[in-house]
Amino acid sequence: MLTLEDVLEALRPDTLLLLLDSVTDPRNLGACLRVADAAGVDAVIVPRDRSAGMTPAALKAAAGLPSRCH
Repeated sequence: MLTLEDVLEALRPDTLLLLLDSVTDPRNLGACLRVADAAGVDAVIVPRDRSAGMTPAALKAAAGLPSRCH
């Protein structure tokens, strides 16, 4: 995992970043990552605190897999 400083040092004029804030649901995080990949985003920046992590639910959503219905 890169630090914010690492990412900012590597920026090019055409770098496309996705900055996320207050995304606390792992499924929403996964959906954001899936869309970012389709849009050609170079890096996604997520705060360490008060944000969803890369859980199995986030990974499933990022892969476009449906979540279980109850």
